[in-house]
Amino acid sequence: MITITDQAKFKAKDFFNYLNMQLTQAIKKARGNDLPVKIVAGTTY
Repeated sequence: MITITDQAKFKAKDFFNYLNMQLTQAIKKARGNDLPVKIVAGTTY
């Protein structure tokens, strides 16, 4: 068995910005439009 590990260096803000972008794109795709998406804490998507 081979185990490969990799270490990435990025800030928490970069990580959450990436998640926000991915979620926004997924919501727009699911809705089938390009209207603005407002992500609010506590909302279920």
